[in-house]
Amino acid sequence: MLKIHMDVIKNPGVNLYQGKDQPNKGKGKGKPKDDKKKAACYVCGKEDHMSPKCPDRLLPDLATEADRGMQFIQSRRIERDPFGMLDHVIMDSGCTNTTICNGGLMHGLRQAEKELDMHTNVGSRVLDEEGFLGRFPPPVYFDEDGIANVLAMREMISAGYRITMDTDFDNAFVVHCDGERQMRFVNRKGVYVLEQLGADVKPGAKETSAMYRRHLSSVNEQPHFELSSKQNGYAGLGMTSKMATVRKNKEGFTPRQVKAVVEARSAVHILNAPNTKSLKYAIRSRLTKNCPITEEAINHAEAIFGPDVSTLKGKSTRPTPKKTYDNFFSPPEELYQHNRSITVCIDHMEIKNAKFLTCIDTTVRYRSCIPMQSLKTDPVFEALDKIFRRYNKAGFHVKTIKCDRAFIPLTDDMLDDMGVTIDPTAAGDHEPTAERNNRTLKERVRVALARLPYKVVPNVRIKQNVLYLECL
Repeated sequence: MLKIHMDVIKNPGVNLYQGKDQPNKGKGKGKPKDDKKKAACYVCGKEDHMSPKCPDRLLPDLATEADRGMQFIQSRRIERDPFGMLDHVIMDSGCTNTTICNGGLMHGLRQAEKELDMHTNVGSRVLDEEGFLGRFPPPVYFDEDGIANVLAMREMISAGYRITMDTDFDNAFVVHCDGERQMRFVNRKGVYVLEQLGADVKPGAKETSAMYRRHLSSVNEQPHFELSSKQNGYAGLGMTSKMATVRKNKEGFTPRQVKAVVEARSAVHILNAPNTKSLKYAIRSRLTKNCPITEEAINHAEAIFGPDVSTLKGKSTRPTPKKTYDNFFSPPEELYQHNRSITVCIDHMEIKNAKFLTCIDTTVRYRSCIPMQSLKTDPVFEALDKIFRRYNKAGFHVKTIKCDRAFIPLTDDMLDDMGVTIDPTAAGDHEPTAERNNRTLKERVRVALARLPYKVVPNVRIKQNVLYLECL
C-alpha cells in the first residue's frame, strides 16, 4: 500500500483503479439509460464524482516522503507500544537482568562483553548490546525489540541501593539514594514505574492495603496461602517460619538412622562432651572396641539436632574484644612554664532535677562537671576536691576560684584546707565564664536527649550523658 501511495506522489496523473475497478463504459447500442437517482461518492458523500476519482481517497500531491515516513513510524510505535510504556522504567522483582528497549534513555551503547540468553513466557532471544542507564552503575542490556524498560530489583540490591515498601502507607517502592534523595516507583496499570516530575497521579497509585482492610479488626487476618505440591508435598513452610525444627530435619532419614543419631548424641555426654573432631578421631582410630557409634551418626546428629545446647553454654568463651588504644598525652612544656597556677570558674547547674557542679579554667579551658546529691556545703566541697585532684595530677595548681556569692560559705574551708582564694562577684551578678560554660553543657545535653526515642529519661541517664559530653 505504501508503494502505491509513493507512485501517486511521483505521478499524480496515474489512475490506480484500472482494470476490474474501472467503471463500465459498455458497448451496447443506443444511449445509456439515465438513473432516476444520481449516485454519490461513498468516500466523501458528494454527487459530482464517483469514489474511484475521489480526491479524499487519493493522497495529496504535495505530501512528501518524509511525512509518509513519520506516519509509518508513528503507526509502528503505536503497534509496538499500545500501553504507552516506552518512556517509563518499570521496577520488577521477578527478572534477573535489566533490559531497556528505549535507546533514548541510554548512553554509551556498545557490544556486550557477555551475551544475554533471555527466556520469557512469550519466547526467547539473545541480547548482544549494552549501555548505561543514567547514573546507574552497572551496564544494562539494550533490547531493541522489547516493549518495556525493565529494571531488575536484584541488580538494584546488588548495587547497594536500599529499597523499602510499606503498602499500608504508600503503594510504591522507595529507593534511597545519595544526598537523602529518593526514587519512587509508583503503581501504574498494575506495574511499578519510576515517578516522573510533574506527572499526573494515575488511578491505583494511591491504593494501599489499609484501604482494603477497613472491614477487618486486625492486620493479620488475611489467610495464609497454604500452598502444596503433589511432587514435593507442603511448600509453604518458608512463609510461616524461618526456624528449622527437629521434626522437619528428621525428614529424609530412616528410623534406624534417627535411632543411631540419638545414641550418638547420648554417647557425647557420657564421654564428657568432647569436641566433634576429637570424637571422630577416636572412632576412626578404634580406641574403643565394638563401639556402636559411627562417624555417619555424628554427622547426622549435627544435621538433625544442630549444635548441642549444653555444650555451647559450657564451652563458649567470650569473643575477642576490640583492641583498645591509649590516647593519653601530656600538655606541651611551654604551657607549664607560665601557667602552673591557674584560675577556675565554678557554678551550679541543674538539668531535670539532676544537680551538677561545673568548672572551667581560664587557661587550658578544661571543662569539668561533677554530679551532686544536693547543693549543700559538704557535697560541693567533695566535688571541688575531685576537680582539684585532676589539675594536681596534670601538674597544675589552682590558685583562685571565681564564682557568684552562693559559694561564700566555702571561703574559710577553702583557705584552711586547700589554700585557695575565692573571688566572688558583686551582689546580684553572675560569673560570666561559668554561666557560658553552663549554657554550652545544657545545649549539648538537650540535643542528646532530643535524639532519644523516650519521653521520660531517668536521672542516671542524664548524669551519664553530661559526664560524656563534658569532655567534648
